[in-house]
Amino acid sequence: MKETKIDVYRPEMMRRAMEKAAKFLPEFIDRQRWVDFAITYLKQKSLHKCSPESLLSALYGAAKLGLPLDDVLGMAHIIPYKSQAVLVIGYRGELYLMWKSGKVSHVEVGVVYESELKSGRFEFFQHEEGGECKRRLYHAPDLAKSAKEKGKIVAAYAIFILTDGQRVPIIASQDDIEKAKSKSPAYRAYLEGSTDQAIWEEFEESMAIKTAIHKGPKYLPFLYDSPISTAIKIEDRQAEGSLPVDVSAVDIESPAEAVMAEELREKLEKTKKKLEKGKKPPEKEKMLKTLLETAKEAGIKEEQIKKHITEHYGVELEDAGEEILAEVYEKIIKGDLL
Repeated sequence: MKETKIDVYRPEMMRRAMEKAAKFLPEFIDRQRWVDFAITYLKQKSLHKCSPESLLSALYGAAKLGLPLDDVLGMAHIIPYKSQAVLVIGYRGELYLMWKSGKVSHVEVGVVYESELKSGRFEFFQHEEGGECKRRLYHAPDLAKSAKEKGKIVAAYAIFILTDGQRVPIIASQDDIEKAKSKSPAYRAYLEGSTDQAIWEEFEESMAIKTAIHKGPKYLPFLYDSPISTAIKIEDRQAEGSLPVDVSAVDIESPAEAVMAEELREKLEKTKKKLEKGKKPPEKEKMLKTLLETAKEAGIKEEQIKKHITEHYGVELEDAGEEILAEVYEKIIKGDLL
C-alpha cells in the first residue's frame, strides 16, 4: 500500500485535498461551497491531533454521502477520538439520505418519554393482516410537562412514508438506544476526554431518533443499496475501529497540518493589505525573526534560508533588505522552498 504523504505548510495542498474529496459529491451540490465549509471546519484545533489518514477518510466519507460539514445544519460532524478523526452523521443527515433513495417521500420522527408511556399517550400495534405483518403507531406528545416531569426517554420512532403512500413505523427501544450509545465512537471519545462535544448528552433526542432511523434497512430491503445503507456501514466500520473510507492509496498531504499553512497565508494577506493602505512595514529585525520562526515551523533550517538568499539575491542573510525578506517569507508560505 502506498503511504499518505505528509508535507507541512502547503496551503494549496489543503484546498487540493478538499477538492479531491469534493469529486465524490452529487452534481446538484455546490462543490466550492462544500470545500469552503470543510476548510473552515478543519481549522478546529481539536482535529489537528488526528492522523492525516483518518481525517482524509472522514472527509471522503462525508463527500461520498453528499453531506456538508456544518454544525448549524447538523448533517455531519467530525470529532477526534484518540488519534482518529470520526465521522458522525446527524439524524438530519440520515433523513436527507433516506429521501435521496427515491423510495421514501418523507419521515416522521419522535421520542417517547416515561410519563407518556405510563399515561397511555403512546401505543404500538403489530399484527397479521392478509398474510402480512402490519405495524401501527400512536403517539400524543405531552407538551404541557417539563423535561423533568416527563422522565427518561424510553423509545424513539421513525415512520417512513413511502412514495406509494405506505406508512412503515419503526421503533427503537430504550435498550436499542443504550446499545447504540455504548458502541458509538463519539460517546467513547467524550467519556475518555478526547472531545468536549457531548453529542449523546446534548442532543439526546436526536441520537435516539437516529437509532430508530438506523433500523430502516432491516424493514425496508430496498434501502440496502441506498446512501443511508452506506452511511450505516461507515458508522459500523468506525465502531469496529476501522476508517470509514480506505485512503491508503491517496497521494496527498496532511490536511490537518495544511490548515496551519492556510492560517499563515491569511496572516500574509493581512500584511499585504496593510502595506497597500500605506502603513509602514515591520522593521527588518522583526521581519527576520518572523521569517526564521516560520521557516523552523515548516521544517526549513536557517542554513537553507541563507543559501537560498545568497544564490538567488547575491547577498548574505544579514544584508538582505526588507523586500527580499518579504519575498522569501512568501515563498515559505507558498511552499516553494520545501
